[in-house]
Amino acid sequence: MAKLCSPDLLKIAAWPTATLNAGNPATIDGILMPRIADCLEIHHLYSVAQRKKDFPEADWGFLLHTARNCAIAFEAVHAHGHVVGDVNQKNVMVSKKGVVAFVDCDSFQVAEGSRIFRCGVGVPEYTPPELHGKNFASLDRAANHDLFGLAVLIFHLLMMGRHPFSGVPLVKADIPIDKAIQEGYYAYTRNTATARLKPPPHVPPVSMLNPPMLDMFDRAFGKAKRPTATDWRASLDAVMKHLVRCKNDPKHSYLGAKCPWCEMIAVSRLMFFLPGQGASTSFRPEDIQQIIRKLAGMELLLTPYARPKPTLPIHASLPAGLQSVKKPALLPHPTPPAPVQKPLLAPLPPPPSLMPKPTLNPLPSAPLLPQMPLLTPYAAVRHVPKPSLKPHPPAPVEAPRPKLKPLPAPPDYPPLPWTPGPADPFLSYLCIAGIIIGFFVIFVAMPVGFILIAGFALWWGLIKVTENQRQEMTLRSMKTAHQLECDRMAEEYAEICHPIEAVNQQRLAAWQTGKSRLAAEHERLCKAIDSENYSQLAAFEAADEVRRAEYARTCKEIDAANRRVLAAWEASNAAKMTEHERERNEIDQANRRIVGGMGSRKYGPSGEIRPGVHRDRIRQPWPDRGMGSREIGPSGGV
Repeated sequence: MAKLCSPDLLKIAAWPTATLNAGNPATIDGILMPRIADCLEIHHLYSVAQRKKDFPEADWGFLLHTARNCAIAFEAVHAHGHVVGDVNQKNVMVSKKGVVAFVDCDSFQVAEGSRIFRCGVGVPEYTPPELHGKNFASLDRAANHDLFGLAVLIFHLLMMGRHPFSGVPLVKADIPIDKAIQEGYYAYTRNTATARLKPPPHVPPVSMLNPPMLDMFDRAFGKAKRPTATDWRASLDAVMKHLVRCKNDPKHSYLGAKCPWCEMIAVSRLMFFLPGQGASTSFRPEDIQQIIRKLAGMELLLTPYARPKPTLPIHASLPAGLQSVKKPALLPHPTPPAPVQKPLLAPLPPPPSLMPKPTLNPLPSAPLLPQMPLLTPYAAVRHVPKPSLKPHPPAPVEAPRPKLKPLPAPPDYPPLPWTPGPADPFLSYLCIAGIIIGFFVIFVAMPVGFILIAGFALWWGLIKVTENQRQEMTLRSMKTAHQLECDRMAEEYAEICHPIEAVNQQRLAAWQTGKSRLAAEHERLCKAIDSENYSQLAAFEAADEVRRAEYARTCKEIDAANRRVLAAWEASNAAKMTEHERERNEIDQANRRIVGGMGSRKYGPSGEIRPGVHRDRIRQPWPDRGMGSREIGPSGGV
């Protein structure tokens, strides 16, 4: 993998770049790879609860953008001949800008020429139905198998984390996800005749996707050929161009005429995205009626207030001094002045007629650039023929493995001796017979009889005490003899096999040498062709750079000329507007002088007397004993 590293792979994966060793080049103690920083696993984005916490500003357009980048990452891996294999939600990382990168690349299926390093793991929820129950360690995967997992990831992103094969069974049986995948029970299929699952509750309607997107999901999860990563990228690009922003919430983006997110909030109270700034909250009629019923049912329990009756009689009388005071004679209001006729003001000059915007020189059309050779999946398609590159020669046909001489069958070794049987009872019987004879000898010669009895008794006791030791010695001698016989047979077998193994080693060494020679020759031819192709590409890139530089220079000259024309046009219009503003100011000053010379009376903007002037209050002395001055209203009241 370190040898196959390329800049395109480093853009979308933590691909190994070098191997590390602790001083011995023959051993590998570690690998070096780029660190994927400031990223989270993709389930932090498509899970509603985690998205509100980790991606609070994300909307459905951001999910579409991430799904497109996910398709681009798969496209890059497949373009280099590799397969992701172990597709799951923990191997795909997403940044705050929607950039997608793979981790755990050591589980990828990597191809180097005719050699394939397989991927031995997989997650059932992302494994296509044809691989369920298979042994991954002995299976060569294809890019078509990855496309199933890619479709599941895109479905997760667009449908709020839901799995396409998770739903409510239409039959009275529990259908787990892995079984639904094997049987092809796609829960959102449009073919109701073959449906076995229906979408679960509280999920976005699948009708919010356009028909081309629904067709691609049906192909990806059905029996037809699955869409490639390039097909997904093109389809998602087309969808993103037709997104509509909601008027109620700017973070709601959708396809079609109605906002499905606002409808789900109003009907089911489901809020999949945090509301944006300026979002209006929508209520259901039922909610408003319920609030009205609650307000109508509220009662204020207040004790009615009764004014207390006075216990003492109230006598109101004016002082003697005030009873004799007469109402003072008030002065009448002055006669309102006659209105002054509004003076005739000078009209303002009409605005000047501005010069029309000049016609600018158009920029030249972009030059037809020659087509880049398809070395990466991101090369743009042009209309000019690309350089003719030589293809690599086909890989050499591997010679058949030499037929090796079989080794003879191993010898039949004798079985291991078992535990010996019980000891021979002859000596025990002999001792017992000697003891019996000793009893009879006592009657003839007493000392001799006692000696016989004591001797045979001691002998019999010694036999019984040493019986186990004698059996172990016998077994040990039998095992030693068995081991010697087995060693002799093994030496004879080794002498027979040694010449055969030497011949087989010679044949294998010759076969391996021929294989290495063919591989080296193929690699030499590939390097020669690559060198020739790179020289052609260098000439192509040089010509491309010249075209681009000439196009940029021409555009710069036209832009400079257009800026000069626009500057002259703006200066001319600015001079006319300045002159017009000066004339307006002169006329305004003259009109103010005319209006200001009409005196100090209070006139309105059109010359009439302002209302309320003759209704000013009049202050006059109170005609009584030193009571000071009081304010008298228009009707004479205090």
